[in-house]
Amino acid sequence: NDDYIIRLEISDRAGNLRRIDTPVRIYNLTIFNLSDSTDPFSPNADDNRDTTTISASLTTLANWTLEIKDANANLKRSFTGTGISISQVWNGKDESNNIVSDGVYTYTISATDPVTGAVAIPVSSTTTVDNTLPTASITEPLSGATLSGTVAIRGTAQDTNFYIGYLFYGRGTNPTSWSYITSFGQTGAEPVLLANWNTSTLTNDDYIIRLEISDRAGNLR
Repeated sequence: NDDYIIRLEISDRAGNLRRIDTPVRIYNLTIFNLSDSTDPFSPNADDNRDTTTISASLTTLANWTLEIKDANANLKRSFTGTGISISQVWNGKDESNNIVSDGVYTYTISATDPVTGAVAIPVSSTTTVDNTLPTASITEPLSGATLSGTVAIRGTAQDTNFYIGYLFYGRGTNPTSWSYITSFGQTGAEPVLLANWNTSTLTNDDYIIRLEISDRAGNLR
């Protein structure tokens, strides 16, 4: 918002030139550059994607309000402030300081100019809370089985916000280090082949096969 000049410039084929300048003032109260990060997030106090930051910009200094509502339009948390930019951290808790349920939450920002009383058109978007661990299983080989050669590892790995799955193995009954087997994507509900594990060059001993799944909210199983 500022003073501007609109210039009309006319020239003819004889080389005559005329300029007409009209001063104007631009005033808009607009909310723009709305975003949130991290999304999805998991407010479980594990120091990994525990919060999301909701951000926006304003074209002029204004009093702003941020409201966060659940899928049933119930107000869960609100914040207020004054400025030309917004960067508000939400820790996934409601007004009573309780962690909200998993789900998609709509956040809306409104703003009012404290001098003129002008009101901006509210803007909205969504963010996702996901505190649920992925589900995973190894169905083959069975625990305690004696293995040789190339072994098929089968299992499942699922999550609403699935990111990636890994297979590792460690030597001994309580491994202190792990070796990579493979990575893979989400499976269905039925067990599938996750990897063919070549054991032929490994020292004969007890081993542990580890299945590790992470989702985009930072949950790890």
